[in-house]
Amino acid sequence: MKPRLKYLQTAGTWIVVLAVFFALRMAFLFHEKHQIQRVLHQTFKDSNQIKVPPEPSALQELKSLAKAPLTYFDTLFTTAHVPISDAPPKWINNHQVNLNTCDSAELEALPKIGSKMASRIIRYRDRLGGFFSIKQLLEVKYIDSQILEQPNIVFSVDTAQVKKLDLAICTPSDLYRHPYVGPSAAKILLAYRKAHPQINNPWKDGSQVHGIPLEHAQRISPYFR
Repeated sequence: MKPRLKYLQTAGTWIVVLAVFFALRMAFLFHEKHQIQRVLHQTFKDSNQIKVPPEPSALQELKSLAKAPLTYFDTLFTTAHVPISDAPPKWINNHQVNLNTCDSAELEALPKIGSKMASRIIRYRDRLGGFFSIKQLLEVKYIDSQILEQPNIVFSVDTAQVKKLDLAICTPSDLYRHPYVGPSAAKILLAYRKAHPQINNPWKDGSQVHGIPLEHAQRISPYFR
């Protein structure tokens, strides 16, 4: 056989072998692709058939938790039930405050009045013997007009509760310690009492006390019988 013819036969054989190899390879890849597509299709079909349970509502979760038994750790944080009143604070609905009968606790419950302010009001009321006017509240240290102008609070005074002095029998210290009398006016009133021992209120009949101005006398006179 001639060499050229032998070479052509060998080359043709390799071409046939390679063609068969590539044909088998393509057939294998096509089969593998088909298997993958079939698996994916079945997976997607199965996922559509899965029924996802609906999520429970917040109310259902609370009901289920309420029915569940308490654990040891739950009991550590369990607190006693404290009833909450829906009623508004007393001072919201035009709270009435009688300045001559209220106590410190009632004053502390009001807006803009703390414990120190309430104590000052009570002490000043005791020194006066009581309030004849709500405007006298402004004479207390650090009290301003905004406290009297609060729309939900109605201040009042019961003048029947005022403790009055009797000039005929009161002691000098009673006169000295009264905010409206003081030492200077007390000396004048003691001298007046010495001259008029039976008079308990020097201004009751409209008379004047020498040495005490009329304006000052008008402030003092309501605190005498």
